[in-house]
Amino acid sequence: TDASGRRTMHFPSIEVTIDGETLPMLYDSGVTATLTESSAPQFDLAAGTNIGTSFIEREVFERWATTHPDWKIIESADRKGSQLRRMVQVPTVLVAGHVVGPVWFSEQPSGAFQKYMAQMMDRPTWGALGGSALKYFRVVLDYPDGAAYFHRDTKDIPR
Repeated sequence: TDASGRRTMHFPSIEVTIDGETLPMLYDSGVTATLTESSAPQFDLAAGTNIGTSFIEREVFERWATTHPDWKIIESADRKGSQLRRMVQVPTVLVAGHVVGPVWFSEQPSGAFQKYMAQMMDRPTWGALGGSALKYFRVVLDYPDGAAYFHRDTKDIPR
């Protein structure tokens, strides 16, 4: 939003808590990873398949890898053009008062969110919350009022 509260862009942010740290994230239901020969078996899918994931900048990825050597990391897991990026499986994420998990995050270059996406958002973020976390919810977005409603009871969601 600008100084008068009018929206200038439409990239919503959301806070999540992981390992006791609150992280602002872009809410992005379209985040995808392209599976590689290294990662495809983990998901029981073919290499080249796009899956819903979440993104996290390298700095946070490195911190998680150092602090939690027990968290599953797949090297060369997500193909972005000619680049191969790692993925990490975070056991639990606190989203909108709900603990969910596990949630997969694909590593993103330093500055991808803190600098680049920050230009289009209300604040710098550390990544994007996507399908690997959102699959646990039925989400209703109210863009005009700037609200989101997360429901864990998914039994009524059409498959």
